[in-house]
Amino acid sequence: MIKKNLGRKSTRFPDVCLSSLARSQIAKSGPRELLEETTRAAIQGVEEMLNLTAQFMSDDHHHHSVRAKAAFDDCSELLGSAIAELQASLEEFVQGRYESEIADIQTWMSAALTFHDTCMDELDEVSGDPEVKRLRAAGQRVQKLISNALALVNPMVAAWRASLAARGQRGSAPPALVAAGRGLVNGAHVVDAVVAQDGSGQFGRIQDAINAAPRMSARRYVIHIKAGVYREYVTVRSFHTNLMFVGDGQGRTIITGNKNVMQPGITTRTSATVVIEGKNFMARELTIENTSGPQAQQAVALRVGADQAAFYRCSIHGNQDTLLAHVFRQFYRECTVTGTVDFVFGNAAAVFQNCSFESKVPVHGQQTVVSAQGRSDPAQNTGFSFHMCRVGGAFPVYLGRPWKEFARVVWLRSQMEAMVQPRGWLSWEGGSFGLQTSYFAEYKNWGPGSSMRDRVKWVKVLNGPRLARKFTPSSFIAAQSWLPKTSFIFDSKL
Repeated sequence: MIKKNLGRKSTRFPDVCLSSLARSQIAKSGPRELLEETTRAAIQGVEEMLNLTAQFMSDDHHHHSVRAKAAFDDCSELLGSAIAELQASLEEFVQGRYESEIADIQTWMSAALTFHDTCMDELDEVSGDPEVKRLRAAGQRVQKLISNALALVNPMVAAWRASLAARGQRGSAPPALVAAGRGLVNGAHVVDAVVAQDGSGQFGRIQDAINAAPRMSARRYVIHIKAGVYREYVTVRSFHTNLMFVGDGQGRTIITGNKNVMQPGITTRTSATVVIEGKNFMARELTIENTSGPQAQQAVALRVGADQAAFYRCSIHGNQDTLLAHVFRQFYRECTVTGTVDFVFGNAAAVFQNCSFESKVPVHGQQTVVSAQGRSDPAQNTGFSFHMCRVGGAFPVYLGRPWKEFARVVWLRSQMEAMVQPRGWLSWEGGSFGLQTSYFAEYKNWGPGSSMRDRVKWVKVLNGPRLARKFTPSSFIAAQSWLPKTSFIFDSKL
C-alpha cells in the first residue's frame, strides 16, 4: 500500500508508524492523508499519556513525593500544550490550508515534540516511583508517534520552499511595512496600561496589568512598566496575545525573583521569574533576573514559550539555566544574558543578534557554558543562532554543548573575547553523547578567543556564506513575515 511505503521510507520509527496505522480504513493514501493519520495517532497517544497523568494526580494517589507531584503537574500542562499544537496542525491538513501554512505547521509540531520531551525530562528527575516508570514507558512510544508525524511534514516544507524559489518569492513583508516598523524603534509606543510603584499608574503590580489586558487580542496591547524593582513572578498566558512590555531602561525597570530547584516543589520550568506563552509577545528596555546564587543549581530568570516573541535591549541575569528559550520562533536584539552553566538552553528556533553573553563565576568544579541546545529529533526546525554577538565575562567560558542528541548551535560573525576557551565547545558530561549527530558550527568569528586552531574536532567551520545564510533571521525564523511588525531593528542579511 502507498501509505505503508511512505511510512516506512520517511519516518525514523517505521514499525511504530505502521502499527499505528493498522486500524485505518483507507486502503491507499498520499502524503497528506498519511500525515493526517499519523498526526491523529500522535494526538491519541498524547491524550492517553495525559489521562494516565491525571489518574496519578487523583485523590487516590497521595503517596507520591513532592518532586513526583511537581513532575505530574508539569506534565499535565506540557502534554496539554502538545495536544493543542498537534490539533492545530491537523486542522490545517483537514481544511486544506496546509500548503500556505506548512512552515508554521513544522514549527507547531516541533514544539509539540519539545513539550513532550520536557515532560519526560521532568520524570527523569524522579526516582523510585513505579507510576513515574509507567508514565515514562508510555511516553517513549508517544515520542516516536510525534516524531513520525513531524518527519512527514518536512518533505512538504522542502517542496513549498522550492515552489517559492521557482516563483522568485521569499515571503517578505511589504517594503512599507518594514520601513514603518523600523521607524518606531526610537519613537513612542501607544500605551494602554501603566505599572508604577509610586501610584502614578493604573497598576502597582505587573501581573495585575496583564490580567486586565484583553484576551486573544488582534492588536498590540502595550504595558509601560515604570522604573522600579518589581519583586513578583510574572506570567503571560497563551490567551494574552500581542502583549508588549516597555520598561524605562535596563537596570531601571527590574523584575526579580529567586525560585530554584533546591526549593520543595519547584522544577526548572516553574523556577522562572517571568514566563511568556502568548503569541507575538514583545519586550524592550528592561531587566529580568533570578537572584538565586550559583549553588542553587537550576534557577530560570526568563522562560519563553511563545511563537514570534521578540526582545529588544533587555538584560536577563542569572546563574545556571538563566534563559529557557523553550519552543517556537524567538528573536533577541541587543540583549545581555549572564550566567554560569548552560545559561541559554531549550529548543526554540531562536536568533540572538548583537547580543552580549557574560560568564559569571560558578560553583567550584563547574565549567561555564553559554548554550545547551535541546533539539531531540532531526526533523525539528529548531536551534540557536548567535549572529554578530559578543562572548566574554569573568570566568573561562565555552560556546555550547549538546543537551539533546540533535542539538544545533551556530556562532556567526561574533566577537570572542579571551575568556572563550581554545577548545570552544564541551561534550555532555565528558562523554560522546550527541557528538556525531549534533550540528555545531562557526563562521567568521573574531577576537582573541576565535581561533579555530585548537577547536574540538566535531565543530564545523563554515568556509562560505551559503550554509551560514541558513541561520540568518530571514531564513531560520522566517523573520520577514513577522519581525517588521514588531518595530525592532534586525539585520536580515549575513
